[in-house]
Amino acid sequence: MCRHGRTLIQLRKYWENVKAKRRKQLGEEIRDLISTGDGSYNPCEPSRPEVEMAAPQLNYRLGYHWDGDAVAKKEAPVKRQKISIPEVISALMSTSSAITGTSGIATSSSASEPLLLSTPSPQVLGSLLNTFPNIQFLSSTVPPASSTQPQSPSPPPQLPSSPQSPSKPLPPTTPDITQQWVIERIARIHAAREKVWVQGDKELHCKRLAEAKLNRQAAEKRLQQVEKSQQQSDELNHLEIERLRVKLKFETQQMELKLRHQEDMQSQALQATKDHHEQESHIREVQLRKLLGLPDINQDSNL
Repeated sequence: MCRHGRTLIQLRKYWENVKAKRRKQLGEEIRDLISTGDGSYNPCEPSRPEVEMAAPQLNYRLGYHWDGDAVAKKEAPVKRQKISIPEVISALMSTSSAITGTSGIATSSSASEPLLLSTPSPQVLGSLLNTFPNIQFLSSTVPPASSTQPQSPSPPPQLPSSPQSPSKPLPPTTPDITQQWVIERIARIHAAREKVWVQGDKELHCKRLAEAKLNRQAAEKRLQQVEKSQQQSDELNHLEIERLRVKLKFETQQMELKLRHQEDMQSQALQATKDHHEQESHIREVQLRKLLGLPDINQDSNL
């Protein structure tokens, strides 16, 4: 049973370390993505900081804090031996516990009846006090509290936090550990821890929603910029095509005018050459008639 509990605790601590690393990475990514001109995005503070003060020694023993950050390995020698909640409960409820000096624990058939510790050893008392400093011990002569009128437990006796040397034995005492009170306190601690975890998951979900919203806004903005640039490019292409069309039309008209002018000039030159040739032919014919003594062409036409 203890071995199975330790395995679950190890898996749970490993999962907490993975979640802590993931939250740290997401925090850095969100700070990079949600950065503005006025400053970076400040994540929400833990909503229940007083929960961490409920059982600081328990958190110190288990090896992690409320915010999910794993405790550094360099603090392991200071912690000495870690004692988990299932191990303590199993040690209190089992008659064959592996902790030395707890062989005198008596079991009870009812959960409301307290467990009686007959002769605890100084090592067990010191370990329990180091693990749960807020556990109160009652004398065996005090009757158990009734269900109708609960009584507040008496203040704990001044016991040393560290085990004494074997040369100085403790005075014979028979303290009673109220099992129901311990279980209720552990249940409250677990409920508070689960509430803090749920709150952390909600905050992480809110951060992811904000990140998704910002990413969507950035994508929409980029899409608008692309559409605007595409529209401007289309307009520029249309204007360029229109300019080329007008330029081509103008150049075509200029070429037509130039060709027409050249044709006119050529026709005029041909007409002038033709007239000059006809005039020279007429002069030569007149001269030949004079040489031959023939009448003039003009006279023949008059006759």
